[in-house]
Amino acid sequence: MSENIFNNIEIPPTWYLDTSSLVKGIDNYHVDVRLSKRFCSDLKVLITELIRRETDQKKFQGDA
Repeated sequence: MSENIFNNIEIPPTWYLDTSSLVKGIDNYHVDVRLSKRFCSDLKVLITELIRRETDQKKFQGDA
């Protein structure tokens, strides 16, 4: 068990994001994104479930 578990961790590649085509605002960049109806619906279900788990009188244990 003396093996260092961090020896197998690889450094992720560096990402470069070209922001030259984005419109600069007064003090920041503003980029509009559109979230799909499916994503919003799935997120609503997830948030509802997480709130239910946190507020359940019987403490949640394990996967639902």
